[in-house]
This record gives sequence, C-alpha cells and structure tokens, in this order.
Amino acid sequence: MISGKSVLAIIPAREGSRRCPEKNWTIYRNKSTGEMFTLIEWAIKHAQASKYIDTIAISSDSDLILAYAKPPIIPIRRPDYLSTSSATSEAVIVHTLYSTSSLGEPLLPLHDLFVLLQPTSPLRTAQDIDSCLQLCISTGHRVVSTTPSCQRNGAVYTSPTTLFLSDLSFDRAESYFMPLNRSLDIDNPADFNR
Repeated sequence: MISGKSVLAIIPAREGSRRCPEKNWTIYRNKSTGEMFTLIEWAIKHAQASKYIDTIAISSDSDLILAYAKPPIIPIRRPDYLSTSSATSEAVIVHTLYSTSSLGEPLLPLHDLFVLLQPTSPLRTAQDIDSCLQLCISTGHRVVSTTPSCQRNGAVYTSPTTLFLSDLSFDRAESYFMPLNRSLDIDNPADFNR
C-alpha cells in the first residue's frame, strides 16, 4: 500500500510475438549485475521488490507463462481476442481488473491504483516502480516512464484505477524519467544482447 491505497501490479505476457518468438520466457542477462532470468521472471522480481505493490497478476494466453504465477501471484487467462498483436494494453488492463472465476466471482479486488509492468523492460528497477507510484499519489495523475527525451520506454505505467476507467487511456500522463541505459525495450532477438 501507499498512502493507505492498495496497489495491483499487472504483468501482461502473451505467448505470440512475430518479431521475437517465445521472448517472454527467453533469458536476459543483466550485464551490470550478471544476473540471468527470463523476461517474465524479471518482471515478477521487480514487482515483488516494490515497497508498495500488494497484489501481482499475470495476464497471458500461455500455460507456460501462467505457470510462473506461483501463489500468491494470480494467473489471469487471457482470451484469444486479447492475445493478438493488435490488442491494446488498455483492453488487457480492463480485462484483468474485471476477471472472474468460472463461477463468476471476481478473481481480484478492485485496487485503488494499478501499475502495468511489461516483461520487455528487464532493466527497470523496483525503485522505478515505487517512484512512479509516489508521483502518481502526489499528483493524482497517470504516470508513464520515459527516456530523458520524453519518449515512452514501456517500463512502467501507473494510474489511479478510477481515473483510468473513466477514459481508458494513458493520455495526459506525468512523465517519470529513466536513464537511457535502463530504458531497454526488448522487441527483437538482437535486443537480448544489449
């Protein structure tokens, strides 16, 4: 929790990728620390190291990826229509927030804030996540991580849940600046060597 508000981390990790097949369970080595984990494991580790995240959910269409959701991490089975390259992050967020069990019961309580952590950003840190959440709380606005030149780097997206649900976007978001050397967004096989 942060300032008495609950926080959900959503890790979106679909199976397919045209440019980089199987990328979410491919190992990435952090050249600074020497640590080696799959991209999905990096995202889980970042979420678990946050001071503020209460609940972690993995959204995927892949049994292999959902197997990483060891309790208390919650696996969310993503439908086919949200598992294509044209599916938006916003639609995946809404599906995750409102996911239900086979009995129709909510799988997740509606948290005050959520943070989206894409596995393709293995150089993000827990401090980046926590700083974004602090900025979100202090401003009441959505926050996205960017490079120093204000380009979104895909590492962290966070928002008050009700604010996001009011228009389902990350427009008009505050920027949290990350250094260029940690703004890696893995999009093709060559990126694993960066």
